[in-house]
Amino acid sequence: MAERRWESRAYQTVESLTFDGRLHVRFVDGDEATLDVERLVARPPKGLDWSAARPRGQEVIVPSAEGEIDVPWTSLRGQSDPAFAEFLIGEADDEARRIGERLRALRVRRGMTAKQVAAAAGISPMSMSRIELGRHDVVFRTLRRILAAMDYTLHDLAEEGGSGVQPEIVIAAMRKAGVPARLVRRISEALRDDGDALAAAARRIFGVDPASASPGVQPQLVLEGRFKAAVNQRPELATYTMWAHWLALLVDHACPRPAADIPENPVAIRTEILKLHGSMGFSQLLDWCWDHQVAVLPLADPGEFHGACWSIDGRAVVVLKQVTPSDARWAFDLGHELAHVSRHLDSTSGVVVEVTEVGRFSEDDDEQEANDFAGELLLGEPDSLARELADRTEHQLQRLKAEVQKLAAERDLATGSLANYMAYRLGAEGEDWWATAAVLQDSDGTAAKIARQALLERLDRNRMTTEDAALLDAALDWRDS
Repeated sequence: MAERRWESRAYQTVESLTFDGRLHVRFVDGDEATLDVERLVARPPKGLDWSAARPRGQEVIVPSAEGEIDVPWTSLRGQSDPAFAEFLIGEADDEARRIGERLRALRVRRGMTAKQVAAAAGISPMSMSRIELGRHDVVFRTLRRILAAMDYTLHDLAEEGGSGVQPEIVIAAMRKAGVPARLVRRISEALRDDGDALAAAARRIFGVDPASASPGVQPQLVLEGRFKAAVNQRPELATYTMWAHWLALLVDHACPRPAADIPENPVAIRTEILKLHGSMGFSQLLDWCWDHQVAVLPLADPGEFHGACWSIDGRAVVVLKQVTPSDARWAFDLGHELAHVSRHLDSTSGVVVEVTEVGRFSEDDDEQEANDFAGELLLGEPDSLARELADRTEHQLQRLKAEVQKLAAERDLATGSLANYMAYRLGAEGEDWWATAAVLQDSDGTAAKIARQALLERLDRNRMTTEDAALLDAALDWRDS
């Protein structure tokens, strides 16, 4: 690796200096800097005399009534060289992240929750969480209190290597708690079977602590909001929802954006998309969502639930779990979730989880409303289209496939979207037309790739830990789905 400027002795060494109210420094490499002395010493001693300051190698010596103090070259260059200042900030962030990861590993070894450690250390749970995530500078005194709360010392913090948690123990604990086997395998592979990392992930995602006395206690899903079934009565559904919720929080944090109001009128959204793109499909709808601050997370797991949406401080995250490789199905599901975002999420109801398949007939009024919203969004006037098709076919189902193709071409509509909507309408009448509708839908499998790429392009990976990034990448891996 090529040497960076600040790694050379000449860059670090002070050649000469003068003082006239500000400190003028010349370095051996020829650089010169004019510095505000108030910013060089955080707690200046009494009688500090900058006029008598002198260079000494890689520092500046300044006499005071309390003795000489030294100002290191890093302080001088940090104030005068923006590139080096940015490097120092990055180093500080990395160090904060390393300390946070080590504190989390030590806590897991003790079998303590973050809330317990925070209470014992006299800090807030929020501060403890931010310290463990490396997003909060921790002062030395607070660090000592956190370590003391867990009965550790600074020596323990500085130890290299992990705590020796066996990955098999963590995996068994997650499976006993109801985490789906496929998901456990995905998480384990993402974290390279690192026992410490697995234990930390199990605790913060599922509330499963392998170091506790009862690692198999079934977790309780602590989420405010609307659920379509007794989620906590089904361990695999509950734990998978925890996983999806944790990922939604991660995506929300890594894709900073303001909260936005989504129109409740699907025709208004349709008009805007058509004006911009000239056509309506999954890709166009996905772009509209991201442009309007709605994050879209495509998960590569079959089963458990079929989709979800969360409101996080007013910012929406939609989770799509459509394994059918059909642009029309993906578009309908996204339109359905968008209906929930615009009409059903608020401060008292921050989540909708789809336990039944999206787009099927449901006795739930909100689900029917979301289906109708998706139909209007993708087709404009689906009711009139359905009536016209009924007239054209003279209510003969065997003629519907051909007429759907003709009408879609005449009205410049996506054939798959019209077929999908007709299958939904017929399902409400007790007719199963889904197999035929599937034949009319484009199944090239690009929708999942498009959704994944759109998310990856907007992620700020600097806002994620290495482990969190690995888990998100695993969740977005569609190769075996």
